[in-house]
Amino acid sequence: MIVKGKIQKISSRDTQYGTMYSIQVNNEYYSIGKYPPKASEGDYVKFDVTANGKYWNLTKGSKVERVTGEDVPAETPTRTAPPSRGGYGGGNDDKRQDVISKQAARNSALTFIQLAVANGAIEFPKTANADKKFAILSAFLDETTEKFYNYSVGKVEKSTASEEDGNPDTAGLEDGEKWD
Repeated sequence: MIVKGKIQKISSRDTQYGTMYSIQVNNEYYSIGKYPPKASEGDYVKFDVTANGKYWNLTKGSKVERVTGEDVPAETPTRTAPPSRGGYGGGNDDKRQDVISKQAARNSALTFIQLAVANGAIEFPKTANADKKFAILSAFLDETTEKFYNYSVGKVEKSTASEEDGNPDTAGLEDGEKWD
């Protein structure tokens, strides 16, 4: 997409790849790469940009060109926003957040199960083959994911592992047992 307008600001920042430059034109920032533009703040310019997620970058092989005379616009044109990703743009923030919450709950459940198996908290019947173990873990994963998700979105209160005495320090222990 070709952008034309007046440079409002030229910015630079140091990165692991060296100094990177951006310019503000029409109240929008555009990343232009490693080299400063051959124009100054207040100059009218035109350049080609490509959307990269929610950012605009100078199109590879393109450069910021100063425009003069008849090419200088009478009014600053407006530009549309970059395309949204994954259909979540335009007011679907609740749906997007719900998907993120579900993904986070699944990741947390996976980690929880890995820790439980590694520490012997989940035991399988001695006669269980690989398919049976997979079925047990899958069911436990789905149940744990749902619990973590419901907790994260406020559908249920967090329960302590030892609700009877309300003391999480004795969670999972029989009466009179102590942690080593």
